Amino acid sequence: MGGGKTMLEMNKSRRSIRSKSQSQASLIKVKGLEGEDNGTLEKGRRKSENSQSTVQVEIDQSGLQRLLPSSLRHRFADQQLESLYRAYYCRQKNSAVLVLIILSLFFCVTSIILYCIAFTEKKIPPIAILSVCVVINIVMFILLKFRLISDKLFMYTPFIPWILFATEIYVVIGLESEPIVPSLAVGWQCFLAYLSYVMLPLPLRWCMLLSSLSCLVHTIVVIVICILNYPNVYQIGNAVGANIFLFLCANILGIISYFFNDINQRKAFLETKASLNVKIIIEEGSKEQERLLLSVLPKHVADEMVQDMGDVLVADGQFRKIYMSRHENVSILYADIVGFTAISSKCTAGELVKILNELFARFDKLAEKYHQLRIKILGDCYYCISGAPEPRSDHAVLSVHMGLAMVDAISDVRAQTKTDVNMRVGIHTGAVLGGVVGQKQWQFDVLGKDVSLANKMESGGLAGRVHISHSTTKFMHGEFELEPGDGDQREEAIRMAGMKTYLIKSVIKPYPEGTLDEIYVGGMIFDQDDDDNNEQNKEENLNKLLYEAIVEKEATQDIGKRINFITMHYHDTNMEELFDRNRQKFSSVAILGTCVVLVCCFFSYVCIAPKSLFSILTFIIGALLLTVFTVFPFAASSPKRFVGCAVSFSQWLLRKPWLRAGWTISAILVLAACNIVYMFGCDSNISNTFSLPLNSESLNCEYPVYFSYYGILVLIEVTVLVQLGFLAKILILVPLTVVYCVLYAIVLPNLFDRYDIALYGSYNTLATTVSTKYSIVGKAIAISLTLAFYIRHNEVVMRKLFIWKYEADEAKELIQKQREKNEALVYNILPAHVARDFIGTKKRDEELVSQAYDEAGVIFASCPNFNDFYTEDSVNNDGLECLRFLNEIISDYDELLNEARFKNIIKIKTIGSTYMAASGMNLGYSIPKKENGAKQDAPVKERWQHLADLTDFAYALKETLDRINSQSFNSFVLRIGINQGPIIGGVIGAKKPHFDIWGNTVNVSSRMESTGQAGKIQCVEDTMLILKEFGFTFEKRGFVKVKGKGELITYFLTGKDGKNGGSPLPNQPQDDIF
Repeated sequence: MGGGKTMLEMNKSRRSIRSKSQSQASLIKVKGLEGEDNGTLEKGRRKSENSQSTVQVEIDQSGLQRLLPSSLRHRFADQQLESLYRAYYCRQKNSAVLVLIILSLFFCVTSIILYCIAFTEKKIPPIAILSVCVVINIVMFILLKFRLISDKLFMYTPFIPWILFATEIYVVIGLESEPIVPSLAVGWQCFLAYLSYVMLPLPLRWCMLLSSLSCLVHTIVVIVICILNYPNVYQIGNAVGANIFLFLCANILGIISYFFNDINQRKAFLETKASLNVKIIIEEGSKEQERLLLSVLPKHVADEMVQDMGDVLVADGQFRKIYMSRHENVSILYADIVGFTAISSKCTAGELVKILNELFARFDKLAEKYHQLRIKILGDCYYCISGAPEPRSDHAVLSVHMGLAMVDAISDVRAQTKTDVNMRVGIHTGAVLGGVVGQKQWQFDVLGKDVSLANKMESGGLAGRVHISHSTTKFMHGEFELEPGDGDQREEAIRMAGMKTYLIKSVIKPYPEGTLDEIYVGGMIFDQDDDDNNEQNKEENLNKLLYEAIVEKEATQDIGKRINFITMHYHDTNMEELFDRNRQKFSSVAILGTCVVLVCCFFSYVCIAPKSLFSILTFIIGALLLTVFTVFPFAASSPKRFVGCAVSFSQWLLRKPWLRAGWTISAILVLAACNIVYMFGCDSNISNTFSLPLNSESLNCEYPVYFSYYGILVLIEVTVLVQLGFLAKILILVPLTVVYCVLYAIVLPNLFDRYDIALYGSYNTLATTVSTKYSIVGKAIAISLTLAFYIRHNEVVMRKLFIWKYEADEAKELIQKQREKNEALVYNILPAHVARDFIGTKKRDEELVSQAYDEAGVIFASCPNFNDFYTEDSVNNDGLECLRFLNEIISDYDELLNEARFKNIIKIKTIGSTYMAASGMNLGYSIPKKENGAKQDAPVKERWQHLADLTDFAYALKETLDRINSQSFNSFVLRIGINQGPIIGGVIGAKKPHFDIWGNTVNVSSRMESTGQAGKIQCVEDTMLILKEFGFTFEKRGFVKVKGKGELITYFLTGKDGKNGGSPLPNQPQDDIF
């Protein structure tokens, strides 16, 4: 085979979009804040099709992001992607607003109950305001739960309950009728500060601003009210200092939670986006394959073949399944270019193919306009049908309009080439058998006696006229003026059929033109499809589809049917295993939160409680233990900084799920134990007197209520532990809450009763207040329940996102399977190297895909006596059984191409019972060239091995047919023609692709078959000289008259040295059969 010469370079470049320069962005694995993978930077492109748990994404490095550690940089560099994520993030946060509303209701209802228990007239204003807040919260809950507000308003809803909750806290402080102390509502304020990070759909800087402002307002309000009303009662400095440490702790926990939630949400978002992206890409590719498939095969045939892909189907236990059906009242149109030889003499092969491509692309547009189904392109012949596979009553009228339009269309070629070319069109109406034959290079074909007559109507017609049979006139409905065609005087087959023919003289009823029918104007073809979508538009469409998919999923998915209400585990154990495998395994940063709580609580404790050696030792021991719990897991990722045993233990810890859970739970228990120990370090004896300022040696705890605030921070820390699942967190949260409540109300009640006596006793209001021990129990329960709801909500969100990704992956797999089937069909329609160029690209109809091959081989193998075998009677099911047998023959031929020895041979097509193949066209088969591009004088055996293989293939065809004859008691024979030389291979009609080869080499090969003798292989002298080098033997036939070539000396192959011993081919007739 010669080196390929590209006739038309295909522009496959796509514009890439980058919203940020590479200097301002890096790539990061979004895997969460894992101790062993914190901030792993990746270089390279983002892999949008990666549906695994690690998704690479460009991270913004500009602005304030530069100031953050690499592990805390999370904002996407792509602003469009970041905007889409923010919209998605808002929707996720908005769903959490119900939790915030529930908390606000808890607070209001609890406060109202406490006020009512110890009711006085001064408590009417706060009760009234809190009652209004209750109503607003209930209304908000109903509106959000049942989505009774618009999406636009829905975006702002999280702020309303947050503002309500803050207002409720300040109402309790500002309208409190009892003595105001700095510790009032500090626990609620800490909780509000934390919720600012986990509930509000805002960037981190805004969350920090709102939380800090709320803490600042609380501090200012408390200081001002305390100083104005009771300036001599308490020294508030220490208490305010304690408050600040608690607020700082709540904010740090909120920031940690924010980063974990944000990174996990981004990870889930990217995974969902990646899965959807792959799904969309595969869908688009599948649709393109399907479009390509349906452009060649009718839908009912394509659907059946796709359904059967991968199965070896044998019908009736004897024959392969044939995709063939009979259609009645079908008009068949054949159109041939008259004067094509004249064009060939004035144009190069490449120019000729380009002209044919443009002309046939126009014919395809006309076929679409006139509801024709193009069957095949045979050299310069175009034929199509109307009335099948979908029957139409106007099939004949449409076919005539098609023929007239083709005659008009050739005028452009006539002007372009300045030759006297024209179209000769023949139409016949009858019954056809339509389907595909063989196992490779499928093309929809129609066969039958009426198809043969339609072909003769074309050859017996006149240039520039539409020639129709008498059977076609029966369906004309008087829409055309006719004149005698006299086809029987020009074509023997028409005369033998005794058929009258006619020529179209004029159109009586014009075809109704419309906007959709304006296919081309002034010879220019307009593509109805918009093929100019660039990469940016595709990305925008993907983002839009992703957001719409998220909205739709939220509206339609009922996750309650997929998970257990109590354990929150999936009913599907395989899905639960996958989810658990994708859950963040460990995070030292989350455990670091326990150290933060311990330190902040200790400094707060130092501000308001006696400084004893016992409390200091407790803090030191707790800090050491929590440091070990935090630092040890880092050893696996930084082995050089730790001793070997620590590294081994860390690796073991990360491998064992039960050990990781135990490690995390132990850290929480150490933290809780330290805070509980602080309580036991206080003197709980009831006393009515204070010693202010506090005596450093005294064990009196004048503000025991702060111990409940420490407990709240411990409960909040439980929610931060991302490595624990819902059930584990609840199993920690509930016992801790119970322990705290028992301590407050049963074990250490005197601690809080002493506080009440000290606070209220001098005002004679003790009888009209609720005991502190009970109020903090209620507070602990309310906050614990709210955290439980929040933990559950987070779990639902993550599991819902996992289901979306899981379903997208499942859909992707189904689509991929469908795509593989379609792709297999496409590769059975076009040669592999051509199909690869078509799949995934969009081409215009007039776009030519062709390549020149300087040294190729071409073979035509026909079965001339098959026509005698073919009959359309009831015994043969109107010819279907005959074609079933032909399908077996062609399929056996196709199977030969699977053999390694024939790897350089590709099937081109079948024409009735004629099999056409070529060699030397496969990719990778090339002739060595010199540096200047000229071909080297390679040995003949190296250059033409593929031609020898093609000749061996001809032998194999004969042997295959002989075997079939022996099994079926038939006497079919092959007549084979072979030739070599330059050809052009390519696809005509990109929207309805038809692969073919053209050139003098193809024409001569065809003539070698048609002028040959049954049972023999004929070739010209040049081919004989090449094949002799491979040991083939020949018999000279002599001069043979070849159409368009004059007389050529031809030879018959007689055998091959070492194979047939120079003897004649098996069962080779010595005389002509026909």
